[in-house]
Amino acid sequence: MSRSSKAILEVVTPEGKRRIRLANRPITLGRASDCDVVISEPFVSACHARIEPTQSGYVIRDTGSTNGTWVNGAKTRKAVFSGSCKTRSIICSRLWAVIGRLH
Repeated sequence: MSRSSKAILEVVTPEGKRRIRLANRPITLGRASDCDVVISEPFVSACHARIEPTQSGYVIRDTGSTNGTWVNGAKTRKAVFSGSCKTRSIICSRLWAVIGRLH
């Protein structure tokens, strides 16, 4: 997925769904108010994960969260997202996020 492919991050919580257009800069996800994407859920760490652009797409990195970051059912510290398919990233049991192309 090239960064020019209008990639989005879709965050789904019990409160609803948000779509965030990914840019050519890193973004942070977490409960803290200084994160780029604030997720007010008790199972999300203050600074839970970071999404960084790469030459071919994006990489998500767990930033030492308590409950971990899960990608396609596997706990991971780092995962690379490329191509045009959607990839599910489980942040915790009550929240999920999808990185994919905006149609």
